[in-house]
Amino acid sequence: MSYTHFEFLLQKLEPINVRKDTKWRECIPPKYRVAVTLPFLASDDSYRSLHFLFKMSSQIISKIVLEVCVAIYQVLKDYVKMPITEECWLTINIDYLIDFHMLLAL
Repeated sequence: MSYTHFEFLLQKLEPINVRKDTKWRECIPPKYRVAVTLPFLASDDSYRSLHFLFKMSSQIISKIVLEVCVAIYQVLKDYVKMPITEECWLTINIDYLIDFHMLLAL
């Protein structure tokens, strides 16, 4: 993901994703919350491997990923068109299988 796309996503998510500091701890800024979530969504990383990468507990990472995913859905639902009917889902599935088999043929 390019820096401009990251900033665009961060700008869209920031009003939803902001938290307040308390007397006992500072909140995790939206930039870090999105930065933790994107590798989880883009790869097969576990919460445990992200724990070592970002120096956060696995429990807080799991909570952050869930919250950011819900926020991403809320913000980007107008940008992404989801299939409504069963025929649309089947068309996507067939196109995917055709592309996958062509890739295997190479």
